Amino acid sequence: MGVVYRAHDPEIGRDIAIKMIHASMLNQDAEREKLLRQFKAEVQAVGQISQRNIVPIYEYGEMEDGSPYFVMELIQGLELHDHIKKKTVFSFEQMTHLMQEVLRGLQNTHERGIIHLDIKPRNIFLIDCDSGASACAKIADFGIAKLAYIKPDDEDDLTGTPLYMSPEQFLQETLDGRSDLFSTAVVFYELATGKRPFSNAVTLREIFLAVMKTDPIPPSELNPSLPKSFDDVMLKALQKKPEHRYQTALEFSQAVTQSYESFKKSQVPLVKRLSFYGPVLLGFASLVSVFLFSSP
Repeated sequence: MGVVYRAHDPEIGRDIAIKMIHASMLNQDAEREKLLRQFKAEVQAVGQISQRNIVPIYEYGEMEDGSPYFVMELIQGLELHDHIKKKTVFSFEQMTHLMQEVLRGLQNTHERGIIHLDIKPRNIFLIDCDSGASACAKIADFGIAKLAYIKPDDEDDLTGTPLYMSPEQFLQETLDGRSDLFSTAVVFYELATGKRPFSNAVTLREIFLAVMKTDPIPPSELNPSLPKSFDDVMLKALQKKPEHRYQTALEFSQAVTQSYESFKKSQVPLVKRLSFYGPVLLGFASLVSVFLFSSP
């Protein structure tokens, strides 16, 4: 619905991004009010958030003709979509780190009563980290964000991107943060396996039926390098009913962490594990032998 310009702010001395609605779209009376509402929703949603995993908005204004714009951080990085398209290989450690980054950002927005409603690879940017990790994530484009726990407006079109939408979005039911968690699981299922959990679906009807009726294949069956514990995490996050999923982004993130910690332990060579437990077992055996030989 809009265009983003790269610009330079001479007062502060930094490059920025300016987002505007296409002027031609604002000339269409039927769409004008809807577009302006979505545009202002993004400003209101993101303007109150200061969190490193969310692309910040610095300023809002209007041109002389009434066309709105806002100024935001210029992201120096690629969309997750670009990495998926290039078939970039992420280690399990890198992937779980990125999941935690996204979930950390969503936890912050959900606590403020804001749901994104359009989590997808194009709205997740990977940037260089200060922490030393290979990449960090930022969530962008809150253009259709809503205050949590409200029923969508009665509109002919769906809110969101069908390939990443939750069942309750398709049904236009009352939404909350668990819808974003479903979408996040779809995104990272695709990153982990190279396929979407409902990849055979093409038309809107097929996607709807797949999301509502089909159970995803466990990720490790498509990518054998993934641990079975990750299957459990993803399949729970992709449950049809919100009450059967993780209830918060924090709970989802903790499950991802536990899966990764379990994976790390399984990767420790047997020799190292024996070198750690060997002295303990030897000491225990010595005590047993002393007890046995000293018994009458």
